[in-house]
Amino acid sequence: LRNVYATVDESNIGYFEQNLEVWRQFWRVCEISDILIIVVDVRFPVLHFPLSLYAYLNDMKKPFVLTLMKCDLVAPELVD
Repeated sequence: LRNVYATVDESNIGYFEQNLEVWRQFWRVCEISDILIIVVDVRFPVLHFPLSLYAYLNDMKKPFVLTLMKCDLVAPELVD
């Protein structure tokens, strides 16, 4: 967390992002899963599926399915 606080303002980080137990559970789920399904709100995809998560999953060589939800609320070009 010290490294995160050094690069990002602490007030911009949510409670669950600072909770080490949440990260432990996330890492454990990633380790034991054969495939991961990531559900993303298409209105804010970068918020729900950041590049750091993509890089982490690629480093682990875990297959994943990216599922976009609420596609009916945006233009078809955005979904494509």
